[in-house]
This record gives sequence, structure tokens and C-alpha cells, in this order.
Amino acid sequence: MRRSWFGLAAAAALVVCAPASAQPLEEYDVKAAFLYRFTHFVEWPDEAFASADSPLSLCIVGHDPFEGTLAQIVAGESVGGHPLEVRQVADPSRAEGCHLVFLSRWEDPAWVARLPDGGAARRLTVGETGEFLAEGGLMRFDVRGGRVRLEVSRSALERTELRISSKLLNLADLVDPGS
Repeated sequence: MRRSWFGLAAAAALVVCAPASAQPLEEYDVKAAFLYRFTHFVEWPDEAFASADSPLSLCIVGHDPFEGTLAQIVAGESVGGHPLEVRQVADPSRAEGCHLVFLSRWEDPAWVARLPDGGAARRLTVGETGEFLAEGGLMRFDVRGGRVRLEVSRSALERTELRISSKLLNLADLVDPGS
């Protein structure tokens, strides 16, 4: 079982155009694998962590469409000496200490503006709605033609202190939200 999650995560890292199923659970399995792989292609500054061995927190704000899949994928994993953890946060204002924040399509994309200011430039925000990037989010999953694609906001990318691998950026569509 664990091996299949790693295979899915590896496939997601290599193929941004991974098929999305008509069944939401399968689509969210793919998206969970992407989120896990993002942690290997994004470098957070040391100042984003309380200590050298503090967890790297992947936070789901509001509704959790992954139904535990993301937590299963990251269980026991670490990146750069930081153990990965998944937290569910009911309200964006309580996402303090989150390194990667995911907002599903069931949440208001304007919630990205309600995330705590502290460390905003050190937070990877990922959403699903068309408005998410215009609201200040950094990355967005876009399902087109039955495939999960990734869009990255140029303006949010310029504001971030994160170092995002060119390998990941080459797989994404760089967009100018609001234009």
C-alpha cells in the first residue's frame, strides 16, 4: 500500500498532466501526491521554522477533500530534516506556522487574504478556483480536459521568499492573474 503512494507521488512529480478521474476521490489522490511532491521542489528559508528539526506543516484550510489520503502519503516522511505533518485548520486566521496551505474549491478564495501575515512570503499557497490566484494565491490546480494542470501566479512568485525549483516551474503554466 505504501509503495503505491510513492509511485503515485513520483508520477505526479513527473507528469503535471496526470489524468483526473470523474470520481473526486481519485482526483484528490493525484492532488495529494502533488502536494507531497511540492515539498521536494520548494525550499523554505531557515527563518520559516522555529528550529532545525521543526515540522514542515501542510495545512488544509476548511473542508478536507483528501479524506486522509494526504496524511497517509506524508506519514513518516521528512524533507531537509523537517518531518512532514498534515494539519486541518477550520479558519484561515488559525493557519499560523503553516508552510504549505491548501484551500479547496469549497472554500472562499478570498480566504487567502485572511491567512496570518507573519511569514506570508514563506508560505506556499495552493488552491483550486479560478479566483484563487487573483486573490493572492501562489499555485492553483486546474482540471482541464480530465487532466490536473498547475498554474503559478507570476506576481505571487515575485513576492515569495521560497525557492521553487525550475523543474517544478517548467511543468506549470505561469499566469498573470486578473489580466
